[in-house]
Amino acid sequence: MSDSSKLREDDVLSIALLYECFGRPSEAPSKWATHIEMLPTGRLLNAINLSPTALEHLEGSALHILACRQQEQVISDFEELSASPLMVGDTYLSSCEWWSSKNYRWALAQIHSRFVSVATEPGEPPRKAMAPFFDLFNHSSATPSAISHSFVAGNRAVGSKNVAASADDENEGSLVVVARRSLVEGEEACLNYGPLGNLRLLQLYGFVLPDNHFDALDIWARMDPTAPEFSVKDRALARLALRSPFALTRQPPVLSPSLLAAIRIQCAKGSEMACLENALKGPLSAANERETLAALEMALTIMREALPVAREEKEWGEEELQERGGEENVEAQLVRTYLESERALLTQGLEAVAVLQRQKAYSSGMEY
Repeated sequence: MSDSSKLREDDVLSIALLYECFGRPSEAPSKWATHIEMLPTGRLLNAINLSPTALEHLEGSALHILACRQQEQVISDFEELSASPLMVGDTYLSSCEWWSSKNYRWALAQIHSRFVSVATEPGEPPRKAMAPFFDLFNHSSATPSAISHSFVAGNRAVGSKNVAASADDENEGSLVVVARRSLVEGEEACLNYGPLGNLRLLQLYGFVLPDNHFDALDIWARMDPTAPEFSVKDRALARLALRSPFALTRQPPVLSPSLLAAIRIQCAKGSEMACLENALKGPLSAANERETLAALEMALTIMREALPVAREEKEWGEEELQERGGEENVEAQLVRTYLESERALLTQGLEAVAVLQRQKAYSSGMEY
């Protein structure tokens, strides 16, 4: 592939995958052929593939914003690649019979959901790669996971996390999967993809977990550039590395200390401006903390009220789900489960704010 040095990693991989799938001459079959035949050919219901109907039902949610941005980016990237002088062999990419928006989107979905990031050398950043059969492992949020993995290079396990991999010559250059406990016959061996909330799971992999104890939501706390003392506050935020998004998590502490610190700085005024550096340590003042918690309560309330009503009250009711069946049925259930999880997180965040407000009121002898 010529002139690929400036391409994004995902684009290099997507073009390579499409070539291996559809572009290779029959007399030179791909070494990946056996695994490629196992790849799903249908539409993976992750963020870049959500239907217009699904996006309509998600309007007002964090996933709606993310999915719309990603889908717009995919369209823009495809047009940019198609207009480039990039060549595959002696043929311009845009002239390849297999190069199409649909195929590009399919390849990206495979990369997002099935490729694995591995550190192939100690100290080197991880690189994405197709790992035949390894990508068949499903996800389990159980901790610790039943199995773990590492990449073996130079007779050592690279990037392993409590993995007692056999790093020998036989495993050199391989992903080694190791059971961390005894497995019962017939038990499915699952990987833990990481502490991912439902937003990330649906964004990348096209599924959500109804009871995901790693569930989390991105909270954006941007400051209006016209706000008083904006430059002073912005520099303080930068020094303390307080940049959006911040995490609202199902697990304690629910409200990120960094989120509270950022809002404290944004709400600071008067003598509070002299102690912005202390925002991560605790309240800047009683008045500042009241204003901080009130602002956070208002923001979370607005976000929760912006969420669409429950699915059974709109076009995707229970009876219609049963009648539709198939892919649309699955997509509708994904959307509903995701919205329920986002609403639950926002409710939990509001409850955490209320607890802090009561604690501050009690300690200062006043009511909120």
